[in-house]
Amino acid sequence: MIIVQKYGGQLLGTPEKILLVAEKIKRLKDQGHKVIATVSAMGKTTDELISLAKKVSPSPVRRELDMLLTVGERISMSLLSMALNDLGIKAKSFTGSQTGILTENDHTSAKIIDVRPVRIQKEIDNDCVIIIAGFQGVSEKEKEITTLGRGGTDTTAIALTHALKADRLEIIKEVGGIYSADPNQVRNARFYKELDYQTAVEATYWGAKILHFRAVSLAQKLNIPIYIQHFENPEISTYIHGDVKMLETQRVLTVSALNHVVKIQFKHSLNHVMNELADVFKNNSTPWPQLLDCEDLNGKSVLYITSSDESLSFALGLMKSLSSFERTEEYSVVTATCFGSVSSDLCSSLSKKLSENGVKFYKIFSTTQSLGFLVETREKDTAQNILHSFV
Repeated sequence: MIIVQKYGGQLLGTPEKILLVAEKIKRLKDQGHKVIATVSAMGKTTDELISLAKKVSPSPVRRELDMLLTVGERISMSLLSMALNDLGIKAKSFTGSQTGILTENDHTSAKIIDVRPVRIQKEIDNDCVIIIAGFQGVSEKEKEITTLGRGGTDTTAIALTHALKADRLEIIKEVGGIYSADPNQVRNARFYKELDYQTAVEATYWGAKILHFRAVSLAQKLNIPIYIQHFENPEISTYIHGDVKMLETQRVLTVSALNHVVKIQFKHSLNHVMNELADVFKNNSTPWPQLLDCEDLNGKSVLYITSSDESLSFALGLMKSLSSFERTEEYSVVTATCFGSVSSDLCSSLSKKLSENGVKFYKIFSTTQSLGFLVETREKDTAQNILHSFV
């Protein structure tokens, strides 16, 4: 069996943890499986590298930032490969470009165009364990080093599973499986043994820390089942796949939050502003942030955006450079995701419950499966617990 695994930064945070991961991979290899492990940077290495960059340059050039950030995953992959070889397991590490992960030329959040794992397949056939640096690739035409943005290692693992026709994909975490809300924020969060693709996409889009929504969307598109698995106890896992009919009786399945949502007001019409933004992002090789909503108000326009902290900060800098920029306000969005379609009754019930508990919301974002409420950031945790009472 060919198994693709993904190990996050917390599981690789120290040399001791890396040795434990190596032993886990060895057990799989000893059972006769072929293993491809995709790895994130150790612990908080990525955050530390971003901080280091900003000490040199307040607004780092995105190309150079990508060159810097890919160092983190290269450290993890080489150390894990060393550990496996010391355990008597033949292992080799590869960067994203060596793996054949081809991307667009957008820096800091490039999308994968194709995966051509020629070298990887050769080493698998030679019975070698493969360790791959997640989160990175190389642009197809320009041959520039690129990064895939937040959740990029998950996306790497899913793309490789498809390209290698692997039998199983496992996302290994310190806390296994998916809950109805963040257990650190909601005391009675419910554990799910399985979840359908679309509910997982909705929940992650609105901030659930399961995976990044780009990764889940790709898995759904390619029909790749995902096991979210506990590092120490594989029995504690959630299986994300197609229809899960057992969930149809529940109204709200998950509650999630986007911590940093920025409301940006511009002096000009929405048509004008969107054209300006398209140009400025393209000229700076910068991907769009996650655009939650936009509206035209009597010739002025308002956008609601979010992204990872570093990408959001850079995008805001570009937006503020426009002559039409006026002001920003910061909020959070707390969202309830249900199975099937959102009903008007559910919207009114959630709204009433928030109001009864003194939580003011300024806007409702609605999709086919989710209702998101724009609230003051200080009300975020309270709002999550209130909405979770409907689970």
